[in-house]
Amino acid sequence: MSHSSAPDLAPHRVQTVNISVHSDNKIHDDATAARYGFRGGLVAGTLMYGHLSTPLVQLLGARWLDHSVSEVKLLQPAYDGEWLTVEGQARRADDDTEGYRLAVRNEAGTELATLETQLPEALPPLDPRAHMRPAAPGQAPVPISWDAVHVDEPMQALHWRPSREDHERWCDAAGDRLPLFRAGERPRIQPGRVLQGANEVLRSHFRLNPWIHAGSRIVHRAPLHLGDPVEIRAMPIEKWERKGHEFLRLYVVFLNDGLPAVEVLHSAIFKVRPAGP
Repeated sequence: MSHSSAPDLAPHRVQTVNISVHSDNKIHDDATAARYGFRGGLVAGTLMYGHLSTPLVQLLGARWLDHSVSEVKLLQPAYDGEWLTVEGQARRADDDTEGYRLAVRNEAGTELATLETQLPEALPPLDPRAHMRPAAPGQAPVPISWDAVHVDEPMQALHWRPSREDHERWCDAAGDRLPLFRAGERPRIQPGRVLQGANEVLRSHFRLNPWIHAGSRIVHRAPLHLGDPVEIRAMPIEKWERKGHEFLRLYVVFLNDGLPAVEVLHSAIFKVRPAGP
């Protein structure tokens, strides 16, 4: 890809917050995270995506939320109270597709996460798995394990209705004051909060150990507003082991009144190797 002549995005500086400290995912707890070699509880990867998205939405508005293909990679942990800076450059593909690359760094200059996004004239075809029939509802979550992750088997659907209070709390934690996510009766849902829905459908199906979000590919196809009748469907599509960690990748689709609005390929370490020799 080559740099375009468009100006760089305005830097976004934010003091991040471990909003998930009381989550059932204990990787956000200081004592538990220390057992895995971290110096404190990890800030959620979905919140990091929320930080990365703010300057994009500031520049592009709803256009990016409704029609884009993005890849977020989570490289290093962020910790509660750290000051982070998001910077980005406009880039265009060889076919002149509009695009941007953003990175978030801590005060030491360490790159913690990246976001590469494009706004193509035509989005990629809808994944056939968007039409999956979910598993029967009402099943209790099962403990996650290698054998419990059934590749290509749909999970239970999640009917998803973030409250306004929850959404505003999320925007506050993301340091996002954009009116698009706050004004009116039905504001847009902040992108990091949307991605958090992929975590929630995972938690609704499995009882999880401490786990780490590794990255996501997101296709925005249509708007999502607070109050929309959203159903999240998902299935594991891959699992693998590397360096003592066990990973999975989920295909996730957000259906708004039955129509696909957002697709996500969501990757996570569901069994984290403890620290030590």
